Amino acid sequence: MNLSRDLDKDLPRDLRIIVLSGGISDEREVSLRSGKNIFETLKKQNFVNVELFSFQEKEALINFLIEKKQRIDIVYNILHGSFGEDGQVQGLLNSFSIPYTGEGVLASSIAFDKLKTKEILKSKMINTAPFYSFYHLQDNFSQKQFFSDLLAMNFNYPFFFKKSQSGSSRGVIKINSKQEMEKILEDKSIIVNISEYFIEKEIKGREITVAIGRTRTTKGNSISVLPILEIIPSVDFYDYKAKYQEGMTELKVVELEEEIYNGVISAAKRIYQTFHFEGWVRIDFMLNSEGSCYVLEINTQPGMTQTSDIPKMLHKSNFSLAQFIEMQLKLVIY
Repeated sequence: MNLSRDLDKDLPRDLRIIVLSGGISDEREVSLRSGKNIFETLKKQNFVNVELFSFQEKEALINFLIEKKQRIDIVYNILHGSFGEDGQVQGLLNSFSIPYTGEGVLASSIAFDKLKTKEILKSKMINTAPFYSFYHLQDNFSQKQFFSDLLAMNFNYPFFFKKSQSGSSRGVIKINSKQEMEKILEDKSIIVNISEYFIEKEIKGREITVAIGRTRTTKGNSISVLPILEIIPSVDFYDYKAKYQEGMTELKVVELEEEIYNGVISAAKRIYQTFHFEGWVRIDFMLNSEGSCYVLEINTQPGMTQTSDIPKMLHKSNFSLAQFIEMQLKLVIY
């Protein structure tokens, strides 16, 4: 890891910063907590023109941007979920010519779609858990065909039933039996939108998470990583409650064998370059008993609450949360 003083140049303390939080998705509460943490950190660093703006309707954000457009230097985007990390708000900010942190429209929209992400990873021969998509059944869903497919593909229970476009483990259900799967398929709203879901084999092993991003110094750009964390939930898997309820999950810095560590970092860098990321993202992996790593998902707008992964990683690094936030701003400003 090399996060050596990103850029010698300091940010002006009168920089007009809007911390954008809340939003319209079911991850709104997490975004509000993340936004509050970012805002308070910036205020402690004596940024005198930082404002926290939270909204719950798109129109409120549009009206705010119309009113404030000429008085915004940069938006720190900490929205999660739909209309936050799926390219929509990025496109809106582009239309106002307002710079913002995080990824752009294309990278955000692709990475937010878990199924598209897995298809890209597979095409690049980057390990991801085997999966089954419902594309061929979307117009005329057949349970008989579906269970026949599972049998042919050797999909044993348990496995995960996932919504393609969701974050923070929303829309993830662990299926332990055929009866549980049949129960899910009784929901007509799921059947009507079945192409928005997929099934993923369970990879047994250790779950780890890697934060990777760009640092820009006077000597040029480089890609850096924070300390790798192992995720040890107290429940069956790392679901929404385990992610954001204090005490539900242990996050600890993990020391990996050199060969395994190099494999994980190599995979993370390949993913970063494949998706043409520009900022900081978090990539979750499973390590199986042989030490092979499998990508679970990519998060382009990692949470920044007190219990989130990146603040925990920063606590174990030589970088403070304040320095990390300023580094993100510098990537956009300079």
